[in-house]
Amino acid sequence: RPCPTHSDAMSDDPLPPPYAPLFQHPSKQVWRYSGKHAEGKAKEMVVMGGVHGNELLGVEVVRFLRAKLEANPQAAESMKGNLTLGIGNPPAVAIGKRATEASADLNRCFAAAKLIDDMPRYEEKRSRELAPLLSSADILLDIHATNKPGPCFVRIAGSLEEGHHRVLQHLREASHKLLDPDYILGGGVATTDEYVGQNGGVGICYETGQASDLSRLESIKAEVLNVLKDEIELTFPDTSYLTGTDADAMARQTFILRESILLEGLGTFEWAPGMGRTNFEFVPANVPFGYHKGVPVSRPYDLSLVFPKVEELFVPGKPIVWLAESRAGKCV
Repeated sequence: RPCPTHSDAMSDDPLPPPYAPLFQHPSKQVWRYSGKHAEGKAKEMVVMGGVHGNELLGVEVVRFLRAKLEANPQAAESMKGNLTLGIGNPPAVAIGKRATEASADLNRCFAAAKLIDDMPRYEEKRSRELAPLLSSADILLDIHATNKPGPCFVRIAGSLEEGHHRVLQHLREASHKLLDPDYILGGGVATTDEYVGQNGGVGICYETGQASDLSRLESIKAEVLNVLKDEIELTFPDTSYLTGTDADAMARQTFILRESILLEGLGTFEWAPGMGRTNFEFVPANVPFGYHKGVPVSRPYDLSLVFPKVEELFVPGKPIVWLAESRAGKCV
């Protein structure tokens, strides 16, 4: 049986009804590949890029995997499980913007209220299309990038499970791990990976550097190939795989999200000199990192700034930066 793609509409391999329509239209930019299944439920693996349209590396990884699968249909047929590849926000990717409009964010649209409301914006509609697929995923690797420079890191929301550890051991470029047990990033379950976790799967957000930076593309392609080999036994001929456990990855720095800083109104916040330029920028206790209406903003603990927003993404009532605290010890 040929490896199914969006173009053949999976006519000889019916899909679970809730998300079958995703694969029947090329514009949906979601492709599913089925392998041999042992008795019982097959593992559902999802790799996604382009949830934010200006984050290029994840899009390139999805395109790379599609090309390999199209050139090697026998590889998909022999894997143990199913693999779905997706471009999260195709219109935003097409225009090279984070979203289809300035205040929109697909990766905050998986909150329960947004999934049941018939919201008119594209991002809300797209989240409702993707939700059935993500709710059935056993593992999601959602590849992102940041708007300001900084190290590669993984973000894990909710509890850290064995399934996370299995995937993280292959993500060698990630020198930092950001834990978000209380769902501070989106103010509750709101992102793709959080939604997968809420539905019993393992969701990982992989931040691969600044949005326009493709310098790590080849190494991250190799990492993802290793994840697929380990999780669903997907292998390709004439492909080199990483071996062993990387010592640096095992010793990655661990941080925990503490809080977010909300923007009260346009013009009410400015960064302190030299602050807000990079991810994981260290700020000592009681040192101001910004000014709110001219009043210094600091915290009584040592912290690191994560996801500092660029000014064009400042939206009143929404976070402009999150504060993380280093956790004692280093571990995966």
